[in-house]
Amino acid sequence: MIQLINTTVRHKLHSLGEGVIVAQDENRITVRFASKELVMSYPGCFIDGFLFTDNAEVKQNVDRICADREKQKRLDILKKQQELDHQKETATKARQIVNATKPIKDTKIAEKRLITGDAVLNIYDESRHMPDLEAERLRQSFVNDYPLSRIPNLSMDQYLVARKGYGNTNSFCRRIRYELRSLASMGNVYNDVFGIYLNKGVGLTLSKTFYNIYGNDFERAFVGIKQEITDLLMAADNNHYDAIEDNILNSAFKYKLITVYYPEKFIPVCTRSALNAYCDAVGLSYDPAGPMVYQALELLKIKESSNLCADWSNRKFMLLLDDAWRTNVRIDI
Repeated sequence: MIQLINTTVRHKLHSLGEGVIVAQDENRITVRFASKELVMSYPGCFIDGFLFTDNAEVKQNVDRICADREKQKRLDILKKQQELDHQKETATKARQIVNATKPIKDTKIAEKRLITGDAVLNIYDESRHMPDLEAERLRQSFVNDYPLSRIPNLSMDQYLVARKGYGNTNSFCRRIRYELRSLASMGNVYNDVFGIYLNKGVGLTLSKTFYNIYGNDFERAFVGIKQEITDLLMAADNNHYDAIEDNILNSAFKYKLITVYYPEKFIPVCTRSALNAYCDAVGLSYDPAGPMVYQALELLKIKESSNLCADWSNRKFMLLLDDAWRTNVRIDI
């Protein structure tokens, strides 16, 4: 009796069962299983994604090798996407340079008015915002319902955003997007930001990033998505900022997650456009195409060194920046 293992079907190897060798020569082996016979190359070799062995140590090594290959594949895809983004950015900058040489016709460039001292407090419009205590109650309720240890065991029903009136109305992604909107806006995004979603509320679909890795293997992709979420939150907990930036989850989803689970560590801002606007509001220089996580940390340093806002929650500070951006002023705190 031998054990046959498929090395391509899942991120983690799984057994196809036990079989009996019914024919063998110096080049091939035929193994009969309950439902079919498989003809493969000589035992101990990879062929078409299969390994057959009765050695537990060999199977463990194959498991590790395949996991490493899967990780490297994800990193290669991320690198390719970053290269494409860089090419687009370069092309955009080139167009901007060309446009800058054109004469400006009837255009008035409005300078942002600088607000200083206690007058900054007048910018904060408390009537527009949910009180911190209520927002924190919602956040804590979510984290209690979905602790880090539970995420790997979530079912699709517990995770997916279903069409209104159908499915789980208290799913992980629905609550992140809608119930916790007051903590930080993810912008005008589609449900594909969650990696796996119901297209038009019906058809199970993968985002482009995860389709490129897993094809239409939804179960395997879902395991991978949950692993990315777990890895992200562990990186945030341990202040591994490069790992946060390299994580392949959608950036809006990624930064919403870390601000929900670690609100004291990050300014709650999920989109690059909002982050750039908030930096502009306090006169913080930045690389518009640089890593978001380090840009957000610089913004946090300004808050913590401020005589006015140091004792505020990170959420209240974000709302002040949002109000400054909406009123088109720059504040000195």
